[in-house]
Amino acid sequence: PIVTPLEELRLDAVDLRISKVTSGDKIAAWENTDQALIVTFEKPIPAGRQSKLKVFYEAEPVKGLYFRTPELGYDPKDTHLWTQGETIEARHWFPCFDSPNEFLTSTITCRVPKGMTVLSNGRKTSEKIDPETGLKAVTWKQEKPHVNYLISLVAGYFKRLQEKHGDLSMSFWTPPSDFANAANSFRHTKRCMKYFEKEIGVAYPWAKYDQICVQDFNWGGMENTSLTTLNTSTLFSEETENIRSSQGLV
Repeated sequence: PIVTPLEELRLDAVDLRISKVTSGDKIAAWENTDQALIVTFEKPIPAGRQSKLKVFYEAEPVKGLYFRTPELGYDPKDTHLWTQGETIEARHWFPCFDSPNEFLTSTITCRVPKGMTVLSNGRKTSEKIDPETGLKAVTWKQEKPHVNYLISLVAGYFKRLQEKHGDLSMSFWTPPSDFANAANSFRHTKRCMKYFEKEIGVAYPWAKYDQICVQDFNWGGMENTSLTTLNTSTLFSEETENIRSSQGLV
């Protein structure tokens, strides 16, 4: 949307409780509707010049970001959250231009208890413990541009299998209670990666390839940039593979 001098910026933002908006360019006014954040600048921002906007907000998303906790009847050892952006659900948990025709880089920092894992797009650039709260702060950066609906955040208790495809890190994650079938379910991923790179003549372009299973995912899977999210129903044992296999999806 930013191809001419920008006087008004409209970001999709559904039911976000926005308390403050700041920018390096002076803001004349901002409005929070139940569908959008609308920011009007005192002077139009010239096309091609970068400008920063900071939005302070809280949210209780009904779409886009989902929790699986003991309060909802889930095993405490499997506590986790996950996101799903396709097609226009990212707007429920952060303000954004929620359309696939705009490419962007992304950075996510998530704070969790020490024993939890945080995964997102790209590469992990920071992980440290806050001495005051005891929480672990993890930052991921997606440095190659991608589209908004592929931004992903998954955090919680997970167990991991790890492989390498050349220099590429490949990890397979599941909630602890589903881990027994992980090795069987993901065993062909490395071979598939090698086949497709040879077939199309293009090396895998992203920083890593992680696959993570979450409980009650609302699709079979979602090909988020460098971090594919899968439903735990894709996991299967060797004994049941002929009855219910998800190899085509994985």
